[in-house]
Amino acid sequence: MIDACRGVTKFKYDPSLKTIMGVDWGWDHPTALVITQTDGERYRVLEVYSWRQTDFDKIHDFIEQKAKQYKVYRIFCDLAFKGENLRLKKRGLPVVEVAFSKERALMQSRLRDLFVKGNIKIPDEKYTEIQELLMELRTATWIKKEGQDRLDALMLATKDIGSVSSKQFKIFTAKPRRRALYGSKRVI
Repeated sequence: MIDACRGVTKFKYDPSLKTIMGVDWGWDHPTALVITQTDGERYRVLEVYSWRQTDFDKIHDFIEQKAKQYKVYRIFCDLAFKGENLRLKKRGLPVVEVAFSKERALMQSRLRDLFVKGNIKIPDEKYTEIQELLMELRTATWIKKEGQDRLDALMLATKDIGSVSSKQFKIFTAKPRRRALYGSKRVI
């Protein structure tokens, strides 16, 4: 699945496509940023960054600079870091907070679907952060653990704007209720 990215060269910014950022904030682990462009169905990864430092002011400056450079449509951020998200919003950036822990299964399913259908392209180049992202994808267990920060940011950056909510996802994936036969106490 991930090997489908082999031979893909770095993409250039296309102003006719929507640019979306995914930010996975980190305190004990790196903060990761993935920048994608989409036509609504297909995604292509433009850039990947990560920081081990916790000087969030510098990270905010960098995100703001990239958001202006790419005319970002949305920045999806993990809801767990409300303070950092609020600081980005105060800068006038289009931040959308995502309850990552609740929507993880839905975003994982969506990302897998994008790969299976060939609707996501990641450049295969010697650029360190892109290689780190590809390594995380190759070794992903899809269970939250350390070392999947870029993968989490990619899931946020490919979050479908019109996708179903986590509540709707639970309804769609729930097992059907067992019900009693008409006029009987026996459950089928």
